[in-house]
Parts: sequence; structure tokens; C-alpha cells
Amino acid sequence: DGFPLFGPYDADGQLHAGLDSCNGKMVNGSYAYFATASFPYIMGCYGPGAVDDTASGVLPSARSEVVLDVTECPAGMYQDLATSRCVVCPAGTFGREAGLASAACSGLCPPGAWCPPGSSTPVAQKCAAGRYGSAAGLSTAACSGPCSAGYYCPEGSTSAEQVPCGGIQWFCPEGSGDRVLVTEGYYTITVDNEGNGVGGGGGAPGGKASGTAALPHGHGRILTGLQGHAAYESASGAAHHALPSGVADAAARDLDLLRRTKEAERHRGWQIISEPGTYSHRGLKRDCPAGRYGNVPGLKSADCTAACSPGHFCPKGSALPTACPKGTYGATEGLGDAKCSGQATLGHYTPTASTSATEVVCPAGRYGDSLGLTTDACSHDCDAASGFCEDSVCKEGYYCPPASVSKAQAECGGSAFFCPKGSALPTPVATGYYTVGSLSKPGEYQTDDDVNIRYDQVICEPGTYCIDGVRIPCPAGRFGGESGLSHHTCSGPAEAGYYTPIESVSARQVDCGGTFNYCPEGSPEPVPVGVGNYSVDGPAANRAWTMTCEPGFYCAAGVKRMCPAGRYGKPHPTPPHGSLTHRAPYAYPTGTYIGLSSEECSGPCKAGYYCPAGSTWHRGGQDTYTRRTSDKYTFAEVKDGGGGLPCPAGRWGGEGMTTDKCEGLCAAGYFCPVGSISPTQTSCGAETLYCPPGSGEPLNVTKGYYATGGTVTTRTGQAECLAQTAPDGARLEEICPSTTVGEGGLLGPDRWYDGMYDPFEYTRSVNEDGAEAQYGGGQSVPADPSQTEGSASMN
Repeated sequence: DGFPLFGPYDADGQLHAGLDSCNGKMVNGSYAYFATASFPYIMGCYGPGAVDDTASGVLPSARSEVVLDVTECPAGMYQDLATSRCVVCPAGTFGREAGLASAACSGLCPPGAWCPPGSSTPVAQKCAAGRYGSAAGLSTAACSGPCSAGYYCPEGSTSAEQVPCGGIQWFCPEGSGDRVLVTEGYYTITVDNEGNGVGGGGGAPGGKASGTAALPHGHGRILTGLQGHAAYESASGAAHHALPSGVADAAARDLDLLRRTKEAERHRGWQIISEPGTYSHRGLKRDCPAGRYGNVPGLKSADCTAACSPGHFCPKGSALPTACPKGTYGATEGLGDAKCSGQATLGHYTPTASTSATEVVCPAGRYGDSLGLTTDACSHDCDAASGFCEDSVCKEGYYCPPASVSKAQAECGGSAFFCPKGSALPTPVATGYYTVGSLSKPGEYQTDDDVNIRYDQVICEPGTYCIDGVRIPCPAGRFGGESGLSHHTCSGPAEAGYYTPIESVSARQVDCGGTFNYCPEGSPEPVPVGVGNYSVDGPAANRAWTMTCEPGFYCAAGVKRMCPAGRYGKPHPTPPHGSLTHRAPYAYPTGTYIGLSSEECSGPCKAGYYCPAGSTWHRGGQDTYTRRTSDKYTFAEVKDGGGGLPCPAGRWGGEGMTTDKCEGLCAAGYFCPVGSISPTQTSCGAETLYCPPGSGEPLNVTKGYYATGGTVTTRTGQAECLAQTAPDGARLEEICPSTTVGEGGLLGPDRWYDGMYDPFEYTRSVNEDGAEAQYGGGQSVPADPSQTEGSASMN
């Protein structure tokens, strides 16, 4: 309008005061506009505008009232009849011609204009742009008021809503004389009568522009045409003009909303910078598209600030990226919803903002057998309120390395390992322990059926030892007296005199059992005492070793006894080494002997000998033996010698004699040297010898005596030579028998006989007790062997 525009401050640095409604005032007789710090900032309308006169409360003209004293009042004035003076036509009127005589002048100023005092034309001043005059007779530049927000009023406007602002790319603040193109990055809003914004974006409630409305029941959406007519698009995408039955009312409501929305778009009263999460182009605000975000106000394009970064998602209208929730991951940029790129894969979990399906492996000892796990518990067993998740725990008997997908991911792997619940790796079994499982129970021997899935260890009990997690009984012959043994030797060997079956817990687990058994150190079972042997070292129930029966003894049931009197015990040579199976594994060295095992011993004492108890030989001479040591124990080495004793001289004996009396005395007429086997062992021998019973050797007939009894070789006694009585018919003569011993031997037979001959006297029998003797007629008389000890006599 040609008026200058100045800044808000005067020469003194103070804000200009006295501004009219258009932000202007008269300065040095000329009108000018001044910027202000408050609405309308630059110019509110085309000035001059009304000035607030606080004293009178009226808005006077910007021009002073003029009174003329003339004969004919010119145009713009009328003659006051009372004073005959010319007075300017009142404000709001005009005086088109001269000579007017009424204050009404030519009439009221028409709408769209205002008439200051003294106006001579009806449109002396058009209402300035941004203001309107809706009534006649307006008298100030304020006209009827400022143009309504959402409209603009060109100069001379007659309505507050003279011209709609015209589209969302335009906005018209209150008092606009022309529409203003929206600033990029800003959007326009509708302003109510109080100046409050009531709609944004495209004018729809909530600031969202829309040219459609959804139909109920999934029928499709309403479309608005250029002339405001409605159609609808079915769910299949086909366009129709007739609404389906049953949805007309809902469609009508939605259509009315759309019409009002479209109408509102034409009446935007202000612009607002787009908020974060939105952008504005040509006055239309839109949400930043899904996958992008806008973190500053005033964004101008759908690119907003940037694409959502990996590990985040940006729903439509995001001001900032949102971290992908736990259990999901965002592998790429530009993700638009909370599903992100998908769920964490098996054996892994994803914290918030993860960028990979395998972001974090489930820790060792746990497993992830489902998708979308959220914590290192690797479990969906979570409390909704606290977010705490129970740990997934690897099954006992198995171990779970990192990223495991099953509670039984890997078998523990053999008896030497065990895996408790939640194992990250197999645990090596401790020395002296064995592993147990679902089938292999504590205190029992294990089965291979669960050898690879053991879950605990137990210390080896007494009587057992453990190697590589296997429970093994202490072998027979050894014992385990404590827990935790780890070697097959266990605690040591069985004590001598005892034996230890498998799994024994004491060195004296079981008594050897009697004299008939023996148990060397380390015996797994009793060893029967071999034939001809006896047990030694210890009481009867706990014999530790065996010895071969010495000569003169026999051994039965492990007990050594003397061979009974009358019998002898002579050792037998040992067969070749190893043939005595009853001695295995304790065979005697070659060169020893076999002991006797029966009371019969080696047999009866030989005739002519007697054997006291314990005799070692059946005839003269005593066997000798020595003892020597082999390892710990001793055995006998035999040397042949003798054993039985000969019957003493004067006695004789058959087999089995037990004492030195043998069988009895030697028979009269005979003598028995040492060791004789018959009572008539040896004839006495001659007339000069005689042998009474029990003779060990012949006796010489005493001088002057003659031998008597028996035969000439078996004389049993002697008699002194005395006078003899001649037989009947014979000559009586004192003579001695011819066998009388004299000087130099026998005297001869002639001294014995006289001249008479008795034919019946042909033999002599004096205690005959021996061999036959032949005299006279040559007849023989057998010896009488019935003579016993102490019974000899003379006939």
C-alpha cells in the first residue's frame, strides 16, 4: 500500500508505542508500519487502523475533525443549520456534492469501505486488506474487524471469511490480507474462534490427512471424489457406486467426516513446525514411514532423519529408533515393527538391540531348544512381572556346551566321567571313586547300559577298588579295609592263616577252616592239605603253611601222627616235578619226598626187627634227615639210613614187632643172634655146646659136664657126669657118658657103655629139643619144637 515498514525500536532503543490495530501510526504527518514482538508481528492489516483511546473509549478518526465557515459547504461537508457553518460529514458517511444541509450527508459509507469525517465519496477508504467491512457506515480503518483465521480478506472485503485460504499448503492467520505459502517442514492447522489450533496435517482429527474412510465388516473403504461424491472400494479392490446393504449409515457418517475434513483443509489459520517423528511437505504433515525415524522438528521429506539402524525398528511416526525387543534381532536397517528380522535361533538368545539371530550363545550347562529366547537363562519359563527366567538346565548324564539346543546335547562319555544336572563339560571322576547313573546305583556294580550317561560319583566302598570310574571287587586273596581304594592290590594280601574271597574287607575275612586246610599269605581260598602233608603255623583253624610228613610219621587231615609201633615210615621218592597235582600251586622242589598218609605207614617192621612208634625203617639202621629252608617255610630232605631195631640176641621176631621183646625167646637147642626171625634161627651146633631157651649164642659145656637134651646139634643143657646105673642085664660100672667134656675134649663113647647090650637102648633123649640125632640102630627121632621160653627139662 506504499507505506514504509520500520523496525520495532525508536531512536532511544524503546519499542514504538501508540500503534494502531494494523501495527502502524502517523510519524511526521506520514503513516508507517512498525514490527512488533507479538502478534501480528509485522502488519495486522492495511493501515491506518483504529487507535485505542483509553480516555473516551471510542476509536476516533486518524484524521482531525475540520469545521469551515463558508457560504456553501463543499462536498464532504454539510451546513449545520443551527450555526450556518460547514461541518465535515460524520465518519461513516460521505458527502458527494456541495451544499448538503444534513448530517446524513449523501448517505452511509457502503460495506467494504470506511469513511473518515469529511469523506466526499462512498469509497473514500476501502477496508484495508486483512480487514473487512460487513456493514454500511463504517467510520474507521478498523472496519468491522480483522479477517477470520483460515481466510484472507483483500482490500474492500465485506466478510470475515471473504476468501477461503485455499488448501493445506496455504495458511491465513487472523487479519490476513492474502494467503501465505506454508514453510517447508511446517504444516497448517485450523484455528477456532478463540485462536486455538483444532486440527493439523490434512485437517482430520488428530492431524492426519485422509481421503478415505474404512467401511465396517471388512467391506472396503470409502473414496471421495472431486465433487464430494462418494463411492467405495471393496476389499477386493473393485470400485462401486452403490453401498452394500447394512453399511449405509456407517458409510454416511464416515463420508460426512471426510467432507468436513476436506472443507477444513481450505481454512488453515496457522502453520506449525512438524514434530519429531513427522515431516511436512506443502503444509501436509505425515508420519515418518515405518523403518525410518525423525528425531528433530521441521523435517521436510519422507526420508526423515535416517533409516532405522540394525538392532532397532521404527514404527510409523517414530521420533527415535526403538531397540528390537529381547528374543528378536534386527539384521538390517529400516525395520518397521517389533518383529524386527525374526527370533533368536536355537541355542542362542538375543538381548535388546541385537543384530544377529546368534547374538549370544546359550552358556555352557544350559540349552536353548526354542526360538526367541531372551536371557542367558535360555528359557521361556519367565515371570511376566519381574522378567526373571528360570534357567534351562542340561539334563543329568549329559553336558551342554555353549549354543546347545537340547537338554541332552551330548552324552557324558564313559565311566571315567560324570555329568551332574547343568553340566557344561564332563567332570573327570576322582581317584578312588566310581560313577553312577540311572541304572548303575550306589553300592552296586555298574552296568554298561548307562555307561555314557553317568551323573554322579561315589567313593569306592571297603572291599572294592575303583579305576577310571569303574567299581571292581577286591580280588580273592586281597582285601580292601578302607574306602577310596584305586589299585587292584587293594589294602594288601590276606593274612596267613586266613583267606579272603572277592570283596573282602578284612585281612582275616574267613578262618582257613581246620587242620585239613592251610592258607598262605594272600590266599583266595583254603588250600587242601596235600596227601602226606600236615598243616603248620597257627592254631587249628588258621594254619598258614603245609609240611611234608617226615619219615616215621603219617599225615591225615592235615595232622601229623607217628607211625604206630610195629610199623615204619619210610619216605617215597617224589615223582618228576609238577606231577603232584594235589600240591599245585605249591609244588615241592624235585628231590624231596612224598609223605605218608595212612597209619599203615610204609608197612610192618621186617621180621627180626621191632619198630617202636615213629620208626623210619623196617630193618637195622636209623634213617636220617635234615631240614632246610625254601623261601619262608621248611621241608625235609631224606637220606636213606634205617629205621627198625633188630630183635636183641636170644629173641626172634616176625613182621610187625613193636618192642624189644619181639616175638619171644629163641628155642632151646638153638641160639638167636641179633635180628633173628625164627625161634630155631641157628642150631646150637655140637656136643660141647648147649643152648638153653633165649640163647643169643651157644654156651660151652662145662668141664666135667656133658650136653643134654636135643640132638647132637641142638643140646639144650648140661649135666655133671655122675655114677650111672647100668641097664638091666648090663654090667654095673661107674662110667661117664662119652660126651662128657674132659681135658682136651670129649672122652669118647666107650666109657659110656658096659658089656650088656640092651637092644632097646639105641638113642638118648635128654630134653631133646633140636635137630635129629642118629645113634645105634640108625633110627631118627624128630626134634620137639614145642619148647617155649622157660619150659626146657631133662628126660
